[in-house]
Amino acid sequence: MISWRVGIEKGFDFSLGKNYKFMRRYIPKELWKRLLSTYNMDSYAHMWEALEQCMALFREVSAEVARQLDYPYPLYDDKISDYVIRQKAKYGVKDDEDAETT
Repeated sequence: MISWRVGIEKGFDFSLGKNYKFMRRYIPKELWKRLLSTYNMDSYAHMWEALEQCMALFREVSAEVARQLDYPYPLYDDKISDYVIRQKAKYGVKDDEDAETT
């Protein structure tokens, strides 16, 4: 979705590289940091946090892209988010100490 945002802002007539390896060049530093934060997998607690950050980032960018391209943003987002919240309540850990004992 971030690549679509780049295309809207910079044009669709260039490549972001294989596996988006040049994306960093075309997005704000803060967005890049937020994207990288979705890869923190050193504990169960951090994995859940990364998933939540990923969902928030996707929601934000996809809503922006949808507005720019004059598409409606799908309503199923709330259902997916609610499902993940229920799964976290069922399987998630409260903090890093819990993750170490799991």
